[in-house]
Amino acid sequence: MYIRKLKITGLRVFEQLEMTPSPGMNIITGENGSGKTTLLEAIYLLGRGKSFRHKEAGPFIRNGTDRCLVYGELSQRQDGQVIRLGVERSPRSIRVRKNSLDLTLRSDLLQTLPLQIITPQSHELVERGPETRRRFLNYNMFHVEPEYHHLLSDYYKGLKQRNAALRSQNLPAARSFNARLARYGEQLTRQRFVYIEKLQKALTSLLEELGFSFKVGITLTQGWEQGLSLLTHLEKREDQDMRHGFTTGGIHRADLQFRTEGVAAAKRLSRGQQKVLVYLLQLAHFEIMQALDKSPPVFLVDDIAAELDQGNLDRLLTKLTAMGIQAFITATSLDERILPAGAGLFHVEHGRIRDCQATDTL
Repeated sequence: MYIRKLKITGLRVFEQLEMTPSPGMNIITGENGSGKTTLLEAIYLLGRGKSFRHKEAGPFIRNGTDRCLVYGELSQRQDGQVIRLGVERSPRSIRVRKNSLDLTLRSDLLQTLPLQIITPQSHELVERGPETRRRFLNYNMFHVEPEYHHLLSDYYKGLKQRNAALRSQNLPAARSFNARLARYGEQLTRQRFVYIEKLQKALTSLLEELGFSFKVGITLTQGWEQGLSLLTHLEKREDQDMRHGFTTGGIHRADLQFRTEGVAAAKRLSRGQQKVLVYLLQLAHFEIMQALDKSPPVFLVDDIAAELDQGNLDRLLTKLTAMGIQAFITATSLDERILPAGAGLFHVEHGRIRDCQATDTL
């Protein structure tokens, strides 16, 4: 899947913008504040229905307008099928249309345009707490395991109901959800362990292939006491859960751990190495999807030069090109000599975009 046409209306600095990107790499240059990140934000909005910069829609809607619209024409690489996708956001509503039909489930939107994004804050995947890594894991699993989203949704519905019963000190009601949480939680955990094994293998291969000197091991803590079934754990911790008013063990407490030389990667790797690790985790996920004959996500990178030296930058750009991934990459400037043949090169200034390989200005 790749984006063959993109139209943006009423998003931050962009009153009207249209571009025809390359199906491979696209480099967007411009000064700070020119709208480079907003272009990525528009694609993110098209694929996820929200911004990666603000939870609320208000801040990214252009002053003087009451809504923004992002429209994309997507093309399947396998058969050339075209999908027309549009997302309209106002401060209080969202409307999504796919081939002239309204989509009501966010999961349908996520499935239509898979995305991966790296920003200057992406090292937080390594440095911050478990919640950040669970989001990374759950989003990736959504695109790998067909049942994962529905199982996870059912698990969290049961968890919400069990927690409500615990808060009201209704132990019989809380117990009634134990079997449900155990069934879904253990099935999801088995799927997670299979995925982590594939991710580890792909990551190790990429580290060796690209000549990076550090190694990283990935482990998954399941979120409850090792050696016990989840059902036994829930029953064992009933009194503690009642005191706390919430469920203290389960897949909602799981965590991905990255270690190098037996030490947490956040303590051993430099900021630049952490950023490289995040890139390679995303590329490892792409390889898993390709092995499953699934269309790889569109890759968004905001400020690619942040925390990367020239050698690492060259290696990652070369690998991205070789993988045939559509990528949108922003930079204040970039040496055109390192760009692959066929790459799209665009310049953003004052809310307008110029195709540097064409003469028209949009």
